[in-house]
Amino acid sequence: VWASSGGIWKARELEFLPVSSYVSDLHGSYDGDTTGCGDNFLGGATASLAFQRDSGSSYLDIDQVYRMASASGAFACTYHGGAYREKEEGEKRSIVEKIIERDASRRRMN
Repeated sequence: VWASSGGIWKARELEFLPVSSYVSDLHGSYDGDTTGCGDNFLGGATASLAFQRDSGSSYLDIDQVYRMASASGAFACTYHGGAYREKEEGEKRSIVEKIIERDASRRRMN
């Protein structure tokens, strides 16, 4: 749950966003390995902040931060050990972006 009155953050009304429904659906009744989920959540948030600052935007969008953080943390449940070993550079970012897109389309359908 968060809200922002503006400043460096884009203004937002109080809102609640759930964790990734797409990744939850992938697992069904299996909860996955939660090792590293919090670290990956924080890493996703940090990456989003860096990407937004690099884009030259005049404000930071907490929604984008949350979406990348949530998708990154949720993705960590799909493999064991908390550290994903990429087969090629950018593989994890590509997967996380697909999770973000699928979660966004599910929210629009509901």
